[in-house]
Amino acid sequence: TFNTSFDVVEQLAKKVTGPGKISDKFNRITNSTVEVGLYEQNRDGMQIAPHQIQGSLVVPKGLEKTTNLKITADDGSCIIGQSKECLVSESTKVKDVDYKIVKVAGMNYKVTYSGFDKVLEKFSITPEIVDDVIPDSTWTIKMDKPASSAKLYYEIVYKQIQ
Repeated sequence: TFNTSFDVVEQLAKKVTGPGKISDKFNRITNSTVEVGLYEQNRDGMQIAPHQIQGSLVVPKGLEKTTNLKITADDGSCIIGQSKECLVSESTKVKDVDYKIVKVAGMNYKVTYSGFDKVLEKFSITPEIVDDVIPDSTWTIKMDKPASSAKLYYEIVYKQIQ
């Protein structure tokens, strides 16, 4: 017989390995709720993972005060929205800083948000560490009090991983 010991450690996060960048764009969405799958995949023999989600909500003039974005992670965390429990609820552009660092499911993200009350509401969510990727998850983008002519546009940017 023999004895052995080992340390249990957390699995290392996947890291970006190359300059390869692929994106999926989704345009003119009128659904009030959209499920966004953020998953590692293999495309053309290249292993890729989501590195950024960015987008915008275009609302007809006069409805910008009532139709707004709400972005929720699959653990239930409200990342962007107008309610108090949301990690970002107003513009992140303050003085010399364009983003806010928030923690979602144990990972830090840089969130850029234009704020509500705008005809064009823009957002971007990226891991704080440049070489990190968004872990496999499904996030939800919801239009609060959607206007029939409001349009959601979003893009998932993938990077090559090891």
